[in-house]
Amino acid sequence: WTAGVALAKENSPVGLETSGQSIFSLAYNGIGGLSGSIIGGQLYDLVGPRRMYQIKGLLFAITVCLYLLTLADWRSTFRKLRRYRDEAPHASQYHSI
Repeated sequence: WTAGVALAKENSPVGLETSGQSIFSLAYNGIGGLSGSIIGGQLYDLVGPRRMYQIKGLLFAITVCLYLLTLADWRSTFRKLRRYRDEAPHASQYHSI
């Protein structure tokens, strides 16, 4: 919590640090809990508790996968793939007589 408030202040425009911290607090304490309760309650009523937890688990797994994709060093990966492609022998080299 404390690190999030500090990051919100550091990344806010000059003079709007308090507003940045307020938006962070709203997202952390307000919107997440409110929307989770409302959506969870609606799912519980519509599909029952077992299916609700399956849906939420699937959404959590998708979110984790998307987050992990943001951690990858894509430039380095594509650079390695390009280098491999350029260094790999071409089919015409195998068929020369």
